[in-house]
Amino acid sequence: MVQVTRRRHSGGGGGSASKRSKTAGATSAVDTLFDDFRGPLSADATPEDADRIGPEGVERFCEALGVSPASQTVLLLCWTMRCEHMGYFSRPEWRRGFAELHAESVAQLKKALPRLERSIYDRDAFNRFYEFGFNYCLTEPNQKILDLDTAAQMLAVVMPADCPHLAPFIEFLGVQTENKCFRRDEWLSFGRFCEEIEPDCSNYDESSSWPLIFDNYVEWRTDGANV
Repeated sequence: MVQVTRRRHSGGGGGSASKRSKTAGATSAVDTLFDDFRGPLSADATPEDADRIGPEGVERFCEALGVSPASQTVLLLCWTMRCEHMGYFSRPEWRRGFAELHAESVAQLKKALPRLERSIYDRDAFNRFYEFGFNYCLTEPNQKILDLDTAAQMLAVVMPADCPHLAPFIEFLGVQTENKCFRRDEWLSFGRFCEEIEPDCSNYDESSSWPLIFDNYVEWRTDGANV
């Protein structure tokens, strides 16, 4: 075994050069795709424009994948790419996503989507994805809250559709008047609430350390008409 290792290291780095060549080829193919979806640059385009796909390009990319731009699948891609700005892909983000999913083409990426969708069956992975959903909606450096409409729309994307609290909680957000925004701690608590609290809220304990919005939600659910 030691001799084999030595021959590999003394052979002029051929294997390493081959690996670098394959990596460079993959990056080139992925960059070509990026440029295609970004589209032609105008005469006054900035260097930032050259390394960013905007909303129209993102929509074309989703069409090529056969998925809705508002789907959980696309949000999973954004999470994998670690995107910072909603509706945009930077070139480093694009490269990261394709590399993570071992894809060099749209067809290969499309084949990888079911595996990506299954990845959040793991609770830790889902929790990271769920937290990303909140962060992805933030538009200002020091922003810590979401407006209720944005929170409701993102919850509908990030949460499993069969979550028993999802639809009623979104309905509650639309009719209640006490909360004007949705805070990070409330967002994170909703994920835990869905894991721990029965669909009929029968095991909810007001004395526990839940944010006030959940006291109000449970009261609304259990007043008779909303259970």
